[in-house]
Amino acid sequence: MNKLILIWFCLCIGTKTLFAQQGKYDIAVSYGFYQAPMYKQAVNKNFFAADFDYYIAKRWAISSGFLSGQFAYYEDYRSNAYSNDDYTNAKGYESHAYLTASYSVIHGKRFSVQIGAGIGLFTQRLKFPYRAAGANLEASHYGEQIFTGEESFSIVEIPLKLEAYYRLGTRFGLGIKAGTFLQLGRPLAASYFGPQLRVRL
Repeated sequence: MNKLILIWFCLCIGTKTLFAQQGKYDIAVSYGFYQAPMYKQAVNKNFFAADFDYYIAKRWAISSGFLSGQFAYYEDYRSNAYSNDDYTNAKGYESHAYLTASYSVIHGKRFSVQIGAGIGLFTQRLKFPYRAAGANLEASHYGEQIFTGEESFSIVEIPLKLEAYYRLGTRFGLGIKAGTFLQLGRPLAASYFGPQLRVRL
């Protein structure tokens, strides 16, 4: 997680340095529903996203962003402590750091709708119950106990996003942010949707 935040910070600095001439900058924060449909009995949780946008032309913007989402699900593959009585027994934590190019399909003085795509780094961490031998202090002997197992990995992905917002004045705007991610070997990657607050620097 800390590495992804550092990558996002470097992308922000790099974007601003690369396009250090005249232009308009936005910082956008979003919060809402996060879905991971490829997992069994997945329960939607929430996401938080922060984006740094630089407008290189009237309709074009370069963005660097970071999104963190989580969900609950039922783990019956990695876990050997599953039960038919549990609806969910595990949790997933996913982080995305990305760089995208966005185009405003609707570009008005107040209202804008933009779509974007790019490249990013995806990191996932799963936490699930795992049964293994352990000390039973009450009985003073060794037996089986349930521990928390973890598994994580990182891959390159392609983020796709849609943002629609209305500017309340010269500095602030309100809107929505939605999107998904294309990942090799994972056809049902995560998706998200939620409100967004934008601030013009």
